[in-house]
Amino acid sequence: MSNKIIIFFDIDGVLSIPDPSTKAEKVDGITAWPVPIAYTLMMTIEHDKRIRPIWMTSWGRNAHAWNVTAGTNPWFVAYPLPVSIERDAHRVYKVINNEDLDGKPLAIKHFLDLFPGPYSKIIWIEDGFTDADIAWSKKHNIHLVDTTKEPLRSTLLAKYDDENKAAMEFIEKYFIQGESNA
Repeated sequence: MSNKIIIFFDIDGVLSIPDPSTKAEKVDGITAWPVPIAYTLMMTIEHDKRIRPIWMTSWGRNAHAWNVTAGTNPWFVAYPLPVSIERDAHRVYKVINNEDLDGKPLAIKHFLDLFPGPYSKIIWIEDGFTDADIAWSKKHNIHLVDTTKEPLRSTLLAKYDDENKAAMEFIEKYFIQGESNA
């Protein structure tokens, strides 16, 4: 995984957005609204040797159903952490680093401690961030990609004649060249 771009991926609000341009479907028995390029984007990411995608979603291991539907290999699931690991990690980071982490920042920190890199860039893509998430990510040089912001949201919801080209352009714009937009 060294020298790759690590992308912590949420599903709801990123790959699944309820909108008139999306159609509800069942993914592993759960209702989702895949954005038009969701599966093509996942396949393109899978084949991009610069990127290592990591699930960071409340779907947990059910996120692998997205991989099955997209025809990709399962991505590592970093969130949610098992309760015992979350409790221990929370305590350790509070004592050692004086960081009171929980939720997704705790899971990201735990993943990065387990797999320390080096990485060329670390990205967290999510539908909105708290002020605490933004401050924490700046401190740890994690680039935030907020899908509630324009033009990113419209880019995800648009329909494309050439989805492969759109997926490659999305990756280049928001992951390879892009900076935090939160």
